[in-house]
Amino acid sequence: MFDMLLDLAKLYDIIDRNHFHLTAADAQLFGDVVQSFLQRYAWLCSDCQARDRKTWHLTIKFHMEIHLAEQSRFMNPKLGWNYGYEDFVGKVVRIAKSCLVSRAHVKVPEKVLSKYLLALSIRISRLCKHR
Repeated sequence: MFDMLLDLAKLYDIIDRNHFHLTAADAQLFGDVVQSFLQRYAWLCSDCQARDRKTWHLTIKFHMEIHLAEQSRFMNPKLGWNYGYEDFVGKVVRIAKSCLVSRAHVKVPEKVLSKYLLALSIRISRLCKHR
């Protein structure tokens, strides 16, 4: 597992040391390290399944990582790929769960939107104070 984590660190180093495009050498290295990471992760998944442990699942994200490696020849992944969307979805889910209590389900979307807009306005006002 340690080697798999080292692979992740290498991927972030490659991304961070390049700007808009990866160098040809770094694009090749990025692809090689992604392959190494995925092989190590797949082994962990296999090992856990053999032991009937419910950890180290393979998901669609791993398929996307292969495409990310292929596309890194044309553009640095940090310019178009991030975890922001997942974080946003997580926040909206948390807001939605808080809106379910004592409310007709048909009214939940409106309440989710109003709470999200309130949180957004608070965040913007805090940012403006720090300028």
